[in-house]
Amino acid sequence: PALAKALHDADQDVCLAAAKSLWCITKTADLVIPALVDLLKVKWTADQKDSEARRRFLQTVMEALSRIGPPAEAAVGALTALTKDNNRHIRESAILALQKIAPTAIQPC
Repeated sequence: PALAKALHDADQDVCLAAAKSLWCITKTADLVIPALVDLLKVKWTADQKDSEARRRFLQTVMEALSRIGPPAEAAVGALTALTKDNNRHIRESAILALQKIAPTAIQPC
């Protein structure tokens, strides 16, 4: 119950840690995936938009979704949006996550 509550914490890192922990313990996608998708959609300030911290955070969220695999299919829309990000590393991580979650969702260039 404490981890489920932490999914709604104001600190994004707490939410991420809670989601990853809950997945490891429960393997309940319905509980974890919405929280991870919300983390992909966080609004960053203009000065954070190109930051290394943003890149690392988003890549960590995408790696968590990749590890979950096909049960994370609800994240396809958010991941697809990130394939158009200005940061090459974020784009590549989004594509890699999509390949593990829903390979048919990837649009050819």
